Amino acid sequence: MALTRALLPSRILLLVPALTLGAGLAMPAAPAGAAAPADVAAPADVAAPADVAAPADVAAPAGAAAGAAASATPAGAAPGVRGGAGAPGDRAGAAVVLPGPPTVRSADYPGPEAGGPGIPGTFTFAPAPGDSGVVAYRWGDTSPIEEVAAGPDGTATITFTPEHHGRQFLYVQAVDGDRNRSPVVTYMFVVRNTMPMVTDLLPDGGIGEARTLILAPRLADTVEWSWWLDDGERTTVPADAEGKASITVTPDRPGELVVHIMGRTADGTPSARADYTIYPQTAPRLSSPDLPDDGSEPPLVGQRLTFTLRPGMPGVTEYVVKVRRRPELVVPATADGTATFTWTEPDSTNLAIEVHSRTADGVESDPRAYDFPLTGHRPQIASDDYPAWSTSGGPGTPGTFTFHPARPGVTAYTYAFDDGEPHTVPAGTDGIGAITWTPAEDQAGWHTLRVREHLGDIVSEAAEWEFGVADRQ
Repeated sequence: MALTRALLPSRILLLVPALTLGAGLAMPAAPAGAAAPADVAAPADVAAPADVAAPADVAAPAGAAAGAAASATPAGAAPGVRGGAGAPGDRAGAAVVLPGPPTVRSADYPGPEAGGPGIPGTFTFAPAPGDSGVVAYRWGDTSPIEEVAAGPDGTATITFTPEHHGRQFLYVQAVDGDRNRSPVVTYMFVVRNTMPMVTDLLPDGGIGEARTLILAPRLADTVEWSWWLDDGERTTVPADAEGKASITVTPDRPGELVVHIMGRTADGTPSARADYTIYPQTAPRLSSPDLPDDGSEPPLVGQRLTFTLRPGMPGVTEYVVKVRRRPELVVPATADGTATFTWTEPDSTNLAIEVHSRTADGVESDPRAYDFPLTGHRPQIASDDYPAWSTSGGPGTPGTFTFHPARPGVTAYTYAFDDGEPHTVPAGTDGIGAITWTPAEDQAGWHTLRVREHLGDIVSEAAEWEFGVADRQ
């Protein structure tokens, strides 16, 4: 931002910024021909700012073409003027003429998408029409902090290499022999995205599993690819007729692995670098022959299930298994790293299992969670003597409770009142069972009857019957 001075008729001296807003748009410096009232002298300490940084991101205004340098002086206006009677370092009464805004041109980055990250481009700076005293230019991609000398014709050419794709800017000032600087102009250009595209054919692969990566170019005429792991040595492979290539990477350890990839065209133009991160899965895999994957009915609650664990990393000596919120189960692994365990779920139709593995030196894998559906089969309970959710009977009054099977083949029922000991009664040939219960004198109040059905050695989840025993007092 350059600061120029304007004198108002009210005799108040203001510093008005010449602000570059975008390509082709600017706030003017002091209007051409404007003069201070005769009895107002310019302050003695007004000078051009020593170093004014351009804004970090200046958007081109609507309708402005990319590649056009923003002008800080209106068309037809004279270059910036500062000073006046008594200005320090000036001849008494003489005005100091600032250089006009320079022009910026680039054949490599003319404005629309061109070039690419890592591809250098030349940019030429030229003085404003009529400026013959320009000796240097200050420039930069965030503010004009670099300086380059002008040639005998007043122009200068620099080489700039963009580091990322997208819209970018150069900020430029002309400098004359007295070190006066022009307003900052902003040159906007767009850097093409040349980063390769990567497709992983085994995104969930584990340690020791080969991963095939398909490399596809954004640059036409790509003829070869270079790739390397972390800070390792580079490998170069040729591209096919479409510019593509495939490479194979096999992670050999847990943790993050970064594959760096660059393409190159027939004329030697490099692409931007793609950094593809591989995080090999170390979590073990869990399977069971008792759990169908063909859409058939899941196993029953209470059915004994066999599970097999397979390692996701080398050196596994044991597995830690946790089912729902129950205590952990530690299962030792065999020499090949696999393990087998059984589980019988007594209460839920959702079998939630979390498992991770461990090596002999205590290295633990990532955890993996599984959810398996089970088929519920709790029996039905009925009682006319003590209906559910009501108070009936009383101490010493017997009640009959009948149990009806949820599935055919029920052979017995296990029941318990409240937190009492469980008892088992056989079912009839029709699968129905019944008990008679007489509450004791101290058993007035609410009770819960829990019943499970037996299909051979499979025991269902519990059905509950809430009822009240009347108090006869």
